[in-house]
Amino acid sequence: MNKTQVVLSICLINMLVSGCEYPGQDYAETVAVANHDGTISNEEAEILSKAQGGINLRNVTSITDEQAEILSKNTSQGDFSGLTTITDAQAKSLSNIQGLSLNGLTSITDEQAKSLSRVWGLSLGGLTSITDAQADSLSKVRGSLHLQGLTSITDEQAKSLSKIPNLYVSEACQKLVDQYKTQ
Repeated sequence: MNKTQVVLSICLINMLVSGCEYPGQDYAETVAVANHDGTISNEEAEILSKAQGGINLRNVTSITDEQAEILSKNTSQGDFSGLTTITDAQAKSLSNIQGLSLNGLTSITDEQAKSLSRVWGLSLGGLTSITDAQADSLSKVRGSLHLQGLTSITDEQAKSLSKIPNLYVSEACQKLVDQYKTQ
């Protein structure tokens, strides 16, 4: 089923159930279509940016810089775990969202780490390694940071990450971080 067919099906069901005229595309429909297709249009991004509550686009696999800017107007929460890469500009825009999940990323740049450190709660569970500079930047996350994908970290990274109030890492990494929390 293509995107148009999905939208038409949803609209038809809404019309039959409610007895109303064509209701237009609302938040739930927009999320359903975007997650089904794995993509989002600028118009759909606008709809989601105005919705109350978070944005769940965990099956969307790519967005443009412009879409990231539009989506960042909704500053509540955003799950973009379907993204496997982002640009520096997208990281900067998405960092306006208070709670951000980017669990599909397997690597980030130092610049992206700097931008994402402004997020209150950040989940980067797909990262398997980070640099010392990235650890230093990410140590500025004020709420919680999820880095469960890390299998090992350096002493310097542990020292930086020990500054985070709520850090979620593997047990092996946590033992090293805890050594610096007590100092």
